This record gives sequence, structure tokens and C-alpha cells, in this order.
Amino acid sequence: GGTQNNGLNFHSKDLVLCSEARAEATVIECAPNAIGIYLDGTLSRSALIEGFTIRGASGSGAAAVLYGNQVRATLRNCRFLENRCVAWGGGGAPVTAAHSSPRFEDCIFRDNENLGESNGGALSIRWYGSAELIRCEFTQNQYGWGIGGALFVDLDAGIILLEQCTFEGNL
Repeated sequence: GGTQNNGLNFHSKDLVLCSEARAEATVIECAPNAIGIYLDGTLSRSALIEGFTIRGASGSGAAAVLYGNQVRATLRNCRFLENRCVAWGGGGAPVTAAHSSPRFEDCIFRDNENLGESNGGALSIRWYGSAELIRCEFTQNQYGWGIGGALFVDLDAGIILLEQCTFEGNL
């Protein structure tokens, strides 16, 4: 964790990044106008990020996490808090693009906001993307001009699995 972090990138390698403590104690406090984590290339389900809070990211295409082609990474026990997006893409959380299929397990999306003319305050799934959301919480996320306070799924998206997720107070 630490302050002014940004641009963590797995560079198409199935890496495992786990915190020593829980997400509440391991915070990636992002630099202004920066994407927190950028996952691109061919990543399998074995690529794992576990036990982090990603807070304060801001960007014009995404904020906390941006997915590129063929990414199937798993994010487990992560918190996405107070992230902002100011143009296309998901709000303060991941954008799934171009055939990416991330899996989120036990993640919290709270107080994220999309201030642009796009859709999805916390998570936007588009460009043939799909996602698995297992036991995730979406609370107090909001969009600016588009639709989908917590979650936006584009017409060209693939299968979206929602299992035991909660949605509360999203605008």
C-alpha cells in the first residue's frame, strides 16, 4: 500500500498479488489522474489480486482497474472506494473491454462515481466482455450523465453472473 501509487500492470503475466494483511489495512491510495491497476494482454483465471483497497483513482477511461484484451483475472477480497471516472468507461471500478472476463469474489464497490457522459458508477461491462460477481457489495455508487449507478452492462456484453450480490443506495 501507500500514497500516490498508480499504473500497477501485470504485463500479460499470470502473477499473484496478495496483501499480508486484509484489504482494510492494505490500501493503494492512487495518485491524482491515474489508473490504479491496468490489466492487459492474455491473463488467465490464475492471475490474482487479493486483499487490497484501491482508493482515490481517477481517470478518463477508467479509474481503479482497466481491463484490456483477453483478461480473465480474479480479484478477491478487494475494496474499490471513492474512485472517479470522468469520461467513457466504468466509474471508480473496473472497465471490462474487448472479450475480457474478470471474476470478482467478496469485493466491495463503495462511493465510486462516473462524472462523464458514460455509464456505470462502479462497474461497466462492454465490448463483448463478461464477468462473474460472487458475494460482492455495491453501495452508494453513482453515475453522472449515463445509466447504471452500480453496474452497467452494454448490449454487446456476454454473460454476467451475479451470485449473492447486494445493491444498496446506488444512483
